[in-house]
Amino acid sequence: MSEVQGSWIDEFTTHGRLVWSVQLPVAYPSDPQQLGRDRYLLADYTTPGQIDEFNRAGKILYRYAVPSGPGMLNQPSLVELLPSGVFMVNDDYRHRMAAIDPQTKALVWEYGIPDHPGTIPGLLRIRDGFDILMPHGKTPTHPATG
Repeated sequence: MSEVQGSWIDEFTTHGRLVWSVQLPVAYPSDPQQLGRDRYLLADYTTPGQIDEFNRAGKILYRYAVPSGPGMLNQPSLVELLPSGVFMVNDDYRHRMAAIDPQTKALVWEYGIPDHPGTIPGLLRIRDGFDILMPHGKTPTHPATG
């Protein structure tokens, strides 16, 4: 769970018991995702936005933060690590979905025209969420629930 006020990330059991809590050096933590035993991912919903991978101790293990240009994010609200190793992020106020290679920090794919909102095919308008479906209907980033 992310807490915007104070930039806290918390994990709870299904019975509501707090497991751990950490304050991160981000402005607006959005939609944390667990990647592994002690690896988590979130979008920092700011301008310019960023992608952060961190551990339970609050150590930033990876940061994608491009201050300007095509790779800059504008209030990204969800990021997931795809099976290919690429980050998929909805870049809300650049009106696009973007795929970023974490190794090279290169923008490798996008849907929507950056900074041009729209509702016709090929354009997006403030997208806030996504789910990746494989041909058999499973969600690779959430196999337990897909």
